[in-house]
Amino acid sequence: MKWLVASGWWLENCGPGTGDWGLGMRTRHSTLTTHHSPLTTRSGITLIEILISMFVLLFGLMGVAAIFPVASHYLVQGDQKDRSDQLANNAFAEIEARGFMDPHSWYYADHMDATPNNLLDNYPVGTKVTASPTGLFTLGSDAGHAFAIDPLGSAEVDPNDPNPSSYRAYFPYGALDGLPWPNVPLYFPPVPPGTLSTLWPVRRVTFERTTGYVLDTNKAETTFRLRDDLAVELPDQGDRPAMQRWSVDNTTGNLLARQYQGDYSWLATVVPVDNNALLGLQPAANLDGGLYDVSVVVFYKRDIVPSASASGSPGSERLIAAEFLNQGELLIYDANSNDPDVVDAAVDGLRATNWICVMGVNQINGQFMMKWYRILAMDEDSEDMQYSPAGITGNAIGRTLMVSEGGAWPSDSWQNLQVAILPGAIHVQTRQMPLSCECCQ
Repeated sequence: MKWLVASGWWLENCGPGTGDWGLGMRTRHSTLTTHHSPLTTRSGITLIEILISMFVLLFGLMGVAAIFPVASHYLVQGDQKDRSDQLANNAFAEIEARGFMDPHSWYYADHMDATPNNLLDNYPVGTKVTASPTGLFTLGSDAGHAFAIDPLGSAEVDPNDPNPSSYRAYFPYGALDGLPWPNVPLYFPPVPPGTLSTLWPVRRVTFERTTGYVLDTNKAETTFRLRDDLAVELPDQGDRPAMQRWSVDNTTGNLLARQYQGDYSWLATVVPVDNNALLGLQPAANLDGGLYDVSVVVFYKRDIVPSASASGSPGSERLIAAEFLNQGELLIYDANSNDPDVVDAAVDGLRATNWICVMGVNQINGQFMMKWYRILAMDEDSEDMQYSPAGITGNAIGRTLMVSEGGAWPSDSWQNLQVAILPGAIHVQTRQMPLSCECCQ
């Protein structure tokens, strides 16, 4: 008898006493053999393998290529954020060093001289009402309740503009000049009686250059435009180095400074934090300690020539009705005719991360409020909002904007607001500051 064991040997029963193992068994090697197939060699790869490799390579390269525009976008955004933040800090330093918070040095931007470059202005803020200097900024006066320090915009207003010259003294440009607020849906009804001016409350101001004249564009640019984004000229010949041009004195031919792109500029808005601070703007008030919300607004490629929107032509400074639906959600709409085209024109060129200015009246104390908000997201198209805001009949056709960073707006004053839209506003910093005039120290 034979048994196959795990070692590959046969065990054979040889009868008692004859086995080599003392078990009556003897062994012999198995006759089973292991057969191996010869190795098969390949002379190439198949077509399907080639196609799969090309497919993987193609989409891999496409993925890498897609990174470049995305990276470029974020690189530009990062550069803008860095420059704008630096410029805002520099602007506050300029405001303090140059005494821009002294209302004695403010001039309303009324260009009374029609000759270009002769920006004659005989309306300094401090002497607007000579008959009653102590009552200049009373709550019912027309001297202004908030101010935009904007010498660049002031200097660029066309002196031959057919619109009334007083349009230039309002911010944004041409904002409802000479029209009353009360009982008109376009403005701020209802307001506490006897507390506010009957004219638009935000005034554009500039500074004096010489006696009787205000800053021109060249003078204003030295302070209100960033000049370290140097202009580099690339020759058509690829083997030539890049060049920088210089500005030259036309009289002497001397080199003045390297030419710059000038893509970044700024203005500042000044808003009294309470009614005492508003009254403190007048020299004879003797109200010390008033604080003002000063917001430095940084622009990228701003159209500095102030203009209002017209049919089919969005202006550089726009104003549109608005209402908060809740904190952070803002509805904009046309309060005149509920026209979606007006809304579309107002947001032309506007995008997320830009800033807008919300203005309104506190319905409790009659104080004028003005805050800058950053856009997080906005509707792509105007649509029926299934909601009827104050001042219009029927549902509003408008857009909603998600905003942040401007601070809480009083919930009892969410209606009857106005939004100023200046395309290119990419960064805003706000600080509370006192006046810098000697009488306020």
